[in-house]
Amino acid sequence: MPHVTLYADAVTAVFGPACRDEVLVELVGQPTSRSGLGGNVISDTAAR
Repeated sequence: MPHVTLYADAVTAVFGPACRDEVLVELVGQPTSRSGLGGNVISDTAAR
């Protein structure tokens, strides 16, 4: 999902690349498969 990457890019632009792997994007009210960590989408399989 592009939105996960865009949010991770925005946080990285402000705080620097060292924090990218720790950026967690959770869209409240959306399935876990729409969330991401480090700019990558979290799959439903990995979340279980």
